[in-house]
Amino acid sequence: MLTEARDLTNSHGAVLVRGGVVMELGAGQELVELRQRLTCGKGLRRSEPHPVELSDGSAVVAVLGEGAGQGCPGFARRSGARYSTGDLQLMDAVVAAINTLMSLTDLQRRSVQRAAIDREHQLASNLAQAILPTARLS
Repeated sequence: MLTEARDLTNSHGAVLVRGGVVMELGAGQELVELRQRLTCGKGLRRSEPHPVELSDGSAVVAVLGEGAGQGCPGFARRSGARYSTGDLQLMDAVVAAINTLMSLTDLQRRSVQRAAIDREHQLASNLAQAILPTARLS
């Protein structure tokens, strides 16, 4: 999805930062500067996609989820054309899709964890029933 959004906006690079994980597409000084801004939180005051000036180009960034702790995507262009309103709207759709994917991934991870705990409880119960003497009714 990041690759398609980068291509549709004619960006030279894209960065997605979430927690300690950084995904990058492309190369160049503008991408290095964008990554630094996203990992340091500079220019991320608003959650909706908004333009950010780079020393040698322009970028558009956003905040995922409920605050910067959830992650930040950004797209960068080398010097030249700025991002249009259409590009910002596309970025808004990308942010919504990423938020949905993150929510589904978190739900799936919690479901797998819950299933593992349920399985451990079932195994512990089976073991306890096999080891402990059964009570006799008189």
